[in-house]
Amino acid sequence: MTDQGRDRVADVQHIRARRVREDELVRERLEPRTLPDGQPAGQLVVEVNSCLRVGADRVGHPPPDARLVPLSRSLRRFRRHEILALVGNRFVSDARQVVDGSFDRAVGRKETRRLEMGLDGRLGETFEVIADTDEQDPFAVLGQIVVGAVGSKFAALETLNRATPLVFTGLAIAVAFRAKLWNIGAEAQLYAGAIMTVLLGTGALGGPLVLPLSALAAMAAGALVLLGPVVLKVRFGVDEVVTTLLFNFIMILFVGYLLEGPLKDPMGMGWPKSAALIPEARLPRIVDGLRLHWGFGVALIAAVAVWFVQTRTTLGFEMRAVGANPAAARFAGMPVRAVLLKTALISGGLAALGGWSEVAGVKGHLSADLSPGFGYTGIIVAMLAMLHPLGVVVAALFVAGVFVGSDAMSRAAQVPTYIADMLLASALLFMVLALMLARFRVVR
Repeated sequence: MTDQGRDRVADVQHIRARRVREDELVRERLEPRTLPDGQPAGQLVVEVNSCLRVGADRVGHPPPDARLVPLSRSLRRFRRHEILALVGNRFVSDARQVVDGSFDRAVGRKETRRLEMGLDGRLGETFEVIADTDEQDPFAVLGQIVVGAVGSKFAALETLNRATPLVFTGLAIAVAFRAKLWNIGAEAQLYAGAIMTVLLGTGALGGPLVLPLSALAAMAAGALVLLGPVVLKVRFGVDEVVTTLLFNFIMILFVGYLLEGPLKDPMGMGWPKSAALIPEARLPRIVDGLRLHWGFGVALIAAVAVWFVQTRTTLGFEMRAVGANPAAARFAGMPVRAVLLKTALISGGLAALGGWSEVAGVKGHLSADLSPGFGYTGIIVAMLAMLHPLGVVVAALFVAGVFVGSDAMSRAAQVPTYIADMLLASALLFMVLALMLARFRVVR
């Protein structure tokens, strides 16, 4: 036998020995568990693993008469979530075939090959016991969100840090929506503010004034980004929903161009990111060693300032009047176009402060993934707050807590973080439903 043949035999023996150890471990961990028909759960898991292994082996060396090992009929009585927990999230499509009872029917067809290709190279693992997943209390799992959001000093401060850009974008949306200006482009305005922060904070300015000047420049950039669509609206009647939404994609592409060209860090080893800000352009941390910075304090000040403007100034009254009834506001002598332009300047500037706070307070540089959707999430924040500036702070803390807590829940309970999106969508839908029921009533 050649050396290559001996190595092949040794590899096969090693794989078989490893699989035997895995099967023994599964049987030990599942020994007290049984199925409704009396079959040991450990034996079922071993049978499933064996079936998947045969499918994986066929991809590399398919014998001419190879066929999949049939699954036990007991498997089909498992509930869908148990199957998913057994086979793992990476094999969702294959698990659905098992649940539907189509695994055996796929043998000898084209679907079998596709099924095996999806399993190739990722088996040989022993998955967690479905019985353990079945015993988990769903309310205890959801409770992990609260623990992950405020269960420790680190978690609470991280929630505040995550809420900072959401407060800015939520205020921007609340101000615009109050005047019936549908600003969907807070993401673009956020990136505009981040670009100006990098331009001024990487050495163009120095001294103690670089931080406030970069904030003002960021607000001006965000205001100009929103001013264009609003001018098109008041001058030509162009729908601002379309123009502001398209500006998001334009700005993201523009940021990609800058990071691959003029703003690319020459010392970044090829990574598409800007140079780091100088220390004077960085927001100081509130707590040493943690990410929470004084941008959160600026966000609170901005919320109070917006509340004061909307409730205690003539401009705030005009914004609310234009939003309630533009025709009546025009008949009363209010400059509707000027009010919309002023609203655009304020809204765009607030959204841009979100980019300024992320670059100057957290990242320290500009990258294409600076925002995971802060601009769009700001719409949810503003709607949950019913467009109230102080309520935006509370809603931002809630949304940030859901995001931070879902990350901790995912690590603790092995569930997808997408449950955070589901919770926020449900909260928004229930709030809209409550408003509808409060405003209308069923008349028999």
